[in-house]
Amino acid sequence: MAVDSLKSINKNNIAHVYLIHGVNAFMSKKIRDKIVDYTLNEEDKEFILSLYK
Repeated sequence: MAVDSLKSINKNNIAHVYLIHGVNAFMSKKIRDKIVDYTLNEEDKEFILSLYK
């Protein structure tokens, strides 16, 4: 499932909501970072991004 999510993000097919969970912290962080990179520019990341663990 995580690989499928990464593929869809690579195709700029971003969903409105993602729930990222699981025991593989590396893959969860990679998916989160990919979503953030595709949806926010650097200025927006500083002002409107909040990440909760």
